Amino acid sequence: MTKFIKNGSNKIEVKITGSLKNCLGPHHNNPAPGFVGFSSWRNIEKMPAGKDYQLINYGLTDDFYLYQEK
Repeated sequence: MTKFIKNGSNKIEVKITGSLKNCLGPHHNNPAPGFVGFSSWRNIEKMPAGKDYQLINYGLTDDFYLYQEK
């Protein structure tokens, strides 16, 4: 990255890519984070209401800093 940095102010664009967990589920039975399979939809009596979905936080959730090593 050093060859792209110039003296003074620089603009850095950061692209964040998430997962489809919050869109596609599963939203029930408290599955382990990162684990989804066909068994995740077994033995479901009823789907939870949207307000009760098990969602995960992802993305850039804090300030972004760029440091220079000396």
